[in-house]
Amino acid sequence: MTIGEALKQTRKSMKLSQTEMAGDVLSTSYYSKIERGLNDIQTQDLIDLLKQHGLQASIFLERIENEDSENDLAHKNLIWQKQLEDAYYHQQIERLEDLKIEIGKYKNQSQNIFNLYALVVFSIASLKKQIDQISENIKRQVRQIVFDSDEWSESTLQIFAMTMMIYAPEDMDFLINSIFRTYRHNVSNLSGRLQERDCQEVCVNNLSR
Repeated sequence: MTIGEALKQTRKSMKLSQTEMAGDVLSTSYYSKIERGLNDIQTQDLIDLLKQHGLQASIFLERIENEDSENDLAHKNLIWQKQLEDAYYHQQIERLEDLKIEIGKYKNQSQNIFNLYALVVFSIASLKKQIDQISENIKRQVRQIVFDSDEWSESTLQIFAMTMMIYAPEDMDFLINSIFRTYRHNVSNLSGRLQERDCQEVCVNNLSR
């Protein structure tokens, strides 16, 4: 997010016009071009602009930095998902090991990243036939993710489909019934191809257990 975009977002949240936002610091036309990325804003002008609306420049800039970081991580997550699918499909264990290290650096920054990390761990263990060597801590966290989920989202379905072997039979019955209750009467809940595929994988794995 640019400073101009952040200023526009801030202005709209305060329900101000561009003229009101610019105030006595900048002309309306100059300020308008800042929002559109056509003009830069001097540091002191930015400080004065925010100050006249009771805003602190440090907090404003920190919010931009945090949002950029979150957007960057979300982008990485999408790339990692595709790389994971490709590596698992082609049984590229070395590539999966690299992904495990790379994603592991960020696994505590969001639930989605941890879910992806867990999928990598289970993918490697599955290909190596070493499920029993996965740490109990990872297994416990994965079970908690699944049981604490309010709905069967794409992420939850993916992680459950990959980790079905770590649940007790009575837990499996409960979780399978929960999935059926979620989707049986409303197929439209399957909002994407991945969710449909994951539901199919859950069913197949359940029949073969």
